[in-house]
Amino acid sequence: MSFRLVAINIIFLVTFASGFSIAQQPASSKSDTLRLTVDTAEKLFLKNNLALIGQKFQIEADRAQIIQAKLFQNPNFYFESSVPTSLNGNFYDPTMHSENSVQVQQLFYLAGKRKKRAEVEKINTNISEYEYYNILRQLRNELYVSFYQLNYQIQSLKIYNRQLVSAKQIADAMDEQYKKGNISLKEVTRIKALVFSLESAKLDVLSDVYDKENSLRILTRTPAQSFVLPVADENKIESFSTNNFSLQQLLVTSDTARYDLKESEFAVKREEAKLSLEKANAVPDVSVGGVYDRAGSFVQNYTGAGVSVPLPVWNRNQGNIKTEKNLVELRKTELEEKKNEVHNEVTSAFAKANEADKLYKSFDKSFASDYDKLITGITMEYQKRNISLLEFLDHYETYTESMSQITHLRNLRIEALEGINLTTGTIVIK
Repeated sequence: MSFRLVAINIIFLVTFASGFSIAQQPASSKSDTLRLTVDTAEKLFLKNNLALIGQKFQIEADRAQIIQAKLFQNPNFYFESSVPTSLNGNFYDPTMHSENSVQVQQLFYLAGKRKKRAEVEKINTNISEYEYYNILRQLRNELYVSFYQLNYQIQSLKIYNRQLVSAKQIADAMDEQYKKGNISLKEVTRIKALVFSLESAKLDVLSDVYDKENSLRILTRTPAQSFVLPVADENKIESFSTNNFSLQQLLVTSDTARYDLKESEFAVKREEAKLSLEKANAVPDVSVGGVYDRAGSFVQNYTGAGVSVPLPVWNRNQGNIKTEKNLVELRKTELEEKKNEVHNEVTSAFAKANEADKLYKSFDKSFASDYDKLITGITMEYQKRNISLLEFLDHYETYTESMSQITHLRNLRIEALEGINLTTGTIVIK
């Protein structure tokens, strides 16, 4: 029995010393580890993100359509010459006797059509710009959430690594003692079950780490082989709070800062501009031109001018005008629906952030360090055989679960606070 006690004491001294040492090591020892603060990550994101770059090209393409809409119609040039034919066995000299006719026509848009087309394209460009900022809003939220989630998942991974080192070494030592008949199979099995549980939980966390790594690399366009290690400012995170603003302030902010809402507003303006254009299209355009004809009129050299106007007898663009009137009303309905959707999103995000922040602020910050001391004390009690192995393992599992829950709470809080930034369309929580 004394041999067993000495063996276990040695095991615990080694395992807990090595476990706490490993916990302080970074999650990755790769030489290509990229250490990023949240500000640096955002700079890389704004500079390199392909979705944002692609949307900028769309904006420029829409701006080019404004130029196109302002251009005048090209003049129409027409030339006609008679084919030389024989008469009484002779050919006419084409330079002296054949007919040659030249016509030039220019189309002029009336009722301000050119200006109205340009106005529609300007609004299209505005909508493309708002789409860019809306994409930016969503991707920035994904960037921040992924950054902080990865930070906390790596912290969780350290906890599991520390616990696994200790648990595996204890399991190996217990297995040796079982083979020698010093301990029961029940104790060995209990330790191995703990190891399996820790390994399974660690695998889940590791899978999340890989997912967030992948997300950050795509968002910042960093090399696929690099390991992004977030460097979070814990003091800054602690200072985040929902007490600095009210729900009404957030609702007012969202009305002016949510670019998808502005996109809906300009969708109404676009249909109104298109309606104005369709009404203008009901007005006929005028073609003005001149003609020169040699040897084809009552005089040798004929010069004339003409005007061409289609008569709006049957087609006065009635169908297109009616379509646009209905589309205007449709877009207004969609705008009201979007406003209601945005306000509900802000209200929900504010409630979630309030609850998460309140729970976190009520949490004793010394709990983690106190629990570390408690586990050390529990270990010493077990070394002295004052508590059973099962009792020790219960404390061990509770410790691991509690530390993971602390990390999870921090993660939920920062995600809820970032939800306010996402739903208001601006960085309220800085």
